[in-house]
Amino acid sequence: MREDRIQEIKAAYRDRFLPGKDDVWLSSYLAAVEHSRNASESEFKSEDHQRRLWEVDGVAGIGPGSSVVVTGAYTDLAIVNALWELRQWRAPDDILARARALDAEFEKILALVSPRHNQRRPSARLARIFAVLRPRDTLCLLDSYRTNRFRQWLEETSNKLGFIGQHVIARQALREALGPETSSRNDVLYSQFAWFVWDHILSPPDSDAATNPIETGGKATDIPKLALLPATVQRKGINFLSNNLDLLLSVIRAAENGNDRESLLQQIAEEAPALSQGSRVNLLSQAPSLGLLSVEGGTYRPTAAGRSLLEGEPPSEVFTPVMVRTVFGFGQILDDLGRLGTLTRSQIATACRSYYPRWTTDFAPNQLISWMKVLGLVAIEGAGSQAKVSLTETGEYWRSGLPSDMKLPELLLSDQRPDEKVTVEEENQGGVASSDILPDVAFDDLLRHFRNDEQLKPLVFSDSQIHLIHAAFLAAQGKRFVLLAGLSGTGKTSMARGYAKAYCEALGLSYQAHYEQVAVWPDWTDPSGLLGYVNPLANPPIFQETRTLRLLLAAANNPDRPYFLCLDEMNLARVEHYFAPFLSAMEGRDGKLTIHTGRDPVDVIPPYIIWPPNLFIFGTVNMDETTYPFSDKVLDRAFTFEFWEVDLEQWASTAIATGKGADALNYVLPVLGSLTDALMPARRHFGYRTCDEVLGFVSAFPESARSTGLDAAVLAKILPKIRGDSAGALPIAIKTAIEVLEAHKLTMSADKLRQMQASLQEMGTVRFWY
Repeated sequence: MREDRIQEIKAAYRDRFLPGKDDVWLSSYLAAVEHSRNASESEFKSEDHQRRLWEVDGVAGIGPGSSVVVTGAYTDLAIVNALWELRQWRAPDDILARARALDAEFEKILALVSPRHNQRRPSARLARIFAVLRPRDTLCLLDSYRTNRFRQWLEETSNKLGFIGQHVIARQALREALGPETSSRNDVLYSQFAWFVWDHILSPPDSDAATNPIETGGKATDIPKLALLPATVQRKGINFLSNNLDLLLSVIRAAENGNDRESLLQQIAEEAPALSQGSRVNLLSQAPSLGLLSVEGGTYRPTAAGRSLLEGEPPSEVFTPVMVRTVFGFGQILDDLGRLGTLTRSQIATACRSYYPRWTTDFAPNQLISWMKVLGLVAIEGAGSQAKVSLTETGEYWRSGLPSDMKLPELLLSDQRPDEKVTVEEENQGGVASSDILPDVAFDDLLRHFRNDEQLKPLVFSDSQIHLIHAAFLAAQGKRFVLLAGLSGTGKTSMARGYAKAYCEALGLSYQAHYEQVAVWPDWTDPSGLLGYVNPLANPPIFQETRTLRLLLAAANNPDRPYFLCLDEMNLARVEHYFAPFLSAMEGRDGKLTIHTGRDPVDVIPPYIIWPPNLFIFGTVNMDETTYPFSDKVLDRAFTFEFWEVDLEQWASTAIATGKGADALNYVLPVLGSLTDALMPARRHFGYRTCDEVLGFVSAFPESARSTGLDAAVLAKILPKIRGDSAGALPIAIKTAIEVLEAHKLTMSADKLRQMQASLQEMGTVRFWY
């Protein structure tokens, strides 16, 4: 420790702390220490003494920790004996060894108490017990936030120690500056001095704040000390990237010895090459605005808060105070969750828009929720707008430090009309494009999931087919739209589901909540089948949601995650009619997808959402007389791929691998192969679904009757697909197919196909049913 810091510590202790010390608190603290120090083993282990130990309010308050009741611990012998051993423990002289040992003991006792006597960990209660039983090793600072700040003020490094270990390091530094403790009174005074430093030196009153921090008197408490700037000067939202914390930490580390702006932007580019230049600039600007970096003469360096992150301090302790103070909505959301309990994302966003009506979408509130989640302040159950958000223990702790009244006019912007012109700063807070937020998946990772996943291995797709679709989605990130046309049964829908599963699982996500398959109905003439509609007969009006709408809202509210929509048999209805809002929204950056025509939300459903570039749309297409063709307006927005090739060898290998009988497979494969070759020139061949069904049908027959089974299967599953006129390749295809059937003695099928051949010759057209 520097000599000038030692003198500063001595002066603060001698000239500022001692003259104004709280004698009542000193007396109660000292009484608690001496009562436990002087108790005999039997007295110490009594239920009465243990109760007093766990409830010793004379040392420090524990704020939200007071609700963590552990009555059963008073008589739990394992816990009682561990506390007795803690009191009797002879500490080693080596300070780091002592710190590590007490860290381990703290965690051991916590594990004995929770979850057995309370699901929540009584960290503050136990820290207070350590302050009583180990008064020469610990402090009355009952939270790691204050402890770390005090240790930094003493110019000591963290040594990668835990919460109690930081106490030990800080006590040793005090001992070196002020001299060894010579009595219990010294023990307590040194501990109380830590609180004095926190309360009067490290966190002086903020004259710019719109509210005063909670007043707690002279005694220490673990209630955090939070204040908010007036709402008019707070930031109106803050962008969030899925790996925001890691990227900020990388930037701070790169600036550890001083660095310039361009070098730091290059660092971000290397860490996140998919980010646009604008997103990199936005991320870099967060570091100084959040107090993590200082900038002087064009050189960026870590602040004390930035160094705390590098030392491993929990991000919640670094970010939460500054977020509450400077970012509008952050404190309001914490307060609402604390007062009202679990809320949905939609309810939170609705409340936030009432606090600041210029937020006309859910984007900004959802960015705040994402920050809270990554900081460990909230837990989220479910997906989309109806996902349930609740405070964690960490969130409850920080919420306890908010002002008692968060609805003061100076903390809200309810008078800001949504039609007023938004400032440039607020426009910039609208967020980076979602395509920059969504992490890409490398093709090799995608392919590995296709080839190794037990559910995906049976799918018969070539590497090139998968690669084409992946490249199409990456090529047009603002409108990820792919049409899969071609032969029925070749796995077009399976490709959509399989791609979604592989993509999600490559990112560590379960695909079920991110994939929706919707069958298009022939009578769809407007978007209500996809987007839902307002029911005007209800009072108040309600919105009839659809599965597609829920997926779209989830995509809009979670821009860092992929969502997949498969429209099955997409051209059974006229695409331009029911899909028109989608086609319009895809055109251009940040297009709006209109959901309903109202100006205000109906049943929490907004009138529109910004088109989510993290939405992947598959459309499966079968071109026949029952379907509609696509217009250029649709085709211009999509990549179209045809599935006509059938790889029967790969299908056979997959069938064997999935446990299909080899004998039956070897029997049907030559026939299926020859028929495929015969019918393919006329595009009347069949896909893998038909092959699976033929194989399953034949496998149900005994070996002696397999010919009968195969003949019936071909008649029932393959010949009905043959239709058309005599103008093309169909006559030759039918002639060749008849030869195949006769060669394999499939007489029923051969007879039927000869009848169809005669119809084609006589009438110029043919179909199975006549």
